[in-house]
Amino acid sequence: MVLALTQLSNGVCVVCITAHTGAEKTISVNKLLNRLSFYFFSGPIFVYCGNEGDITGFWNNSGFMVDVLASQYHAYLLFPEHRYFGKSLPYGDQSLEKENLVYLSADQAMADFTVFLRYYKTQVLKCPDCPVILFGGSYGGMLASWMRMKYPNMVDGAWAASAPILYFNDVVSQEA
Repeated sequence: MVLALTQLSNGVCVVCITAHTGAEKTISVNKLLNRLSFYFFSGPIFVYCGNEGDITGFWNNSGFMVDVLASQYHAYLLFPEHRYFGKSLPYGDQSLEKENLVYLSADQAMADFTVFLRYYKTQVLKCPDCPVILFGGSYGGMLASWMRMKYPNMVDGAWAASAPILYFNDVVSQEA
């Protein structure tokens, strides 16, 4: 599980995680994109949940969120990249080797996002109570909705597009 944000510089974060053995190890480097230009103090934080790819591509294709909604609601924009995708390769070129995939999971990604949220709310924006709305499409939308369910104390809303959040073979009925 993610423990803490230990370094932030030039849009890159290093997060410290705990392996299943309980030993601490810093492995994940996550790229973050953000924009302060529309933000008014105590406005919402809009977070795009990074998914399978470089976060820059999602930023470039989220015009409605980036240009319209953020401006209208005076929101701070935060686009954290999902570990193991884009530039966030915890073991560099060896990240996709089987033995190095132990930290690739939706739970780990969501825990990363909570660390970023805490940091930005308390250290950057100085607004620990400002609302957080998550956005995402497909797997990113699944992460957004699951985070709303798992972390209701941190996430005030989620906008999930094309996100099959309930159906998985042998887990939830197709009729659900």
